[in-house]
Amino acid sequence: MSVDATTVRHLCPFCDEDFSTERKVREHITHEEDDEHRGTNGFTMNRTIETKQDSSRLPLHNKIVKAADKFDTLSYQQAEKVARAADVSKYRVLRVWDEEGFNLSGIRSDTSLYFEKSRKE
Repeated sequence: MSVDATTVRHLCPFCDEDFSTERKVREHITHEEDDEHRGTNGFTMNRTIETKQDSSRLPLHNKIVKAADKFDTLSYQQAEKVARAADVSKYRVLRVWDEEGFNLSGIRSDTSLYFEKSRKE
């Protein structure tokens, strides 16, 4: 099973802060003014940005997967219903379903533009 990128957190090597992207960590390091960060360029430093899995979002991922099991055939309208119920974008629902290997051939042929956007979000 692949890792949902929305659950990965990037850790600052100087403090307890974590961020959604490595770039945000590097910007944080560059702009922070406390003793630990001061004078460090986050983009040229020789330190590793570690990651951790944020398990707080995994239950939502699992609910989106379980919602797909309730339908005989997946459609774009069903993705919209699941998205509204989970309070996430329909593109995230499509991405999760695709990553989990559900048959989305009907959705792809009807909404290829939406499906491609789901891969980029």
